Amino acid sequence: MSGGVNTKPEPYFIYTMSSNFEQIYAEHPEWFGEWYEPVVMLILLIALVLIIPYIYTELFEEYVKQLSRKR
Repeated sequence: MSGGVNTKPEPYFIYTMSSNFEQIYAEHPEWFGEWYEPVVMLILLIALVLIIPYIYTELFEEYVKQLSRKR
């Protein structure tokens, strides 16, 4: 980095939405990183919160109720 130590967090969204994106990216490509990592994490989070409980309720809830009735 140029100009000393930067202790402030980089305002990622401000820079990506600004009109001089190319200039900022040329000076600081490390600020932008790999775009797909947060997308993959978001998909995994959605799967954890929504899809897995849905699969449980649709496929296994009746089976679990039957097991609990037998005891």
